[in-house]
Amino acid sequence: SLFSGANGTLDGQGELWWKKYRAGQLNYTRPYLIELMYSSEIQISNLTLLNSPSWNVHPVYCTNTLVKGLTILAPVTSANTDGINPGNNTPPITLKRS
Repeated sequence: SLFSGANGTLDGQGELWWKKYRAGQLNYTRPYLIELMYSSEIQISNLTLLNSPSWNVHPVYCTNTLVKGLTILAPVTSANTDGINPGNNTPPITLKRS
């Protein structure tokens, strides 16, 4: 499986989510920008991730995952927008600059 961009941008439009989250107006969790579950041989590369509503990359029960060449951007005032947050029981992932 491959999730790669030609230096493209995914904009999660997080500002709306962050405001509702802080105001207690959400009855459910905020979405992750990229969440992969029960997958193997994953490569996520050459993307800019912008203003995720919550975590940016969340692999869960994935094996052989490579993340490289990502730029992750969010304002300092964003609400818990972790960059790469592997789920429980996810083996180590490989991170590379490029």
